[in-house]
Amino acid sequence: MSLPRPLSLLRYSSFNLCVVVLVMWEHIITLGQEKQLFWQKKWSGSSALFFVVRYSSLGVRILELSTDFQHTSNQASPIDNALTAFVADYLS
Repeated sequence: MSLPRPLSLLRYSSFNLCVVVLVMWEHIITLGQEKQLFWQKKWSGSSALFFVVRYSSLGVRILELSTDFQHTSNQASPIDNALTAFVADYLS
């Protein structure tokens, strides 16, 4: 039994919001270590990779979150379709 579209979207949006908040909290509590280990050292390939991965993941989640709240119609978003297909495959 699947949830009606608005409830499904709300559940997914709430999950995304929780992820964004947790990632932001992790960024805040590890900022001192990040400053010590990356900002005060000479730039290298690993530093660049660290920053790309760390901040792009947060950016992607915020982008997903902003698009989740824009979908008010009954048409499913591509993200919702992909998530539904993944869960259905996982459960079968």
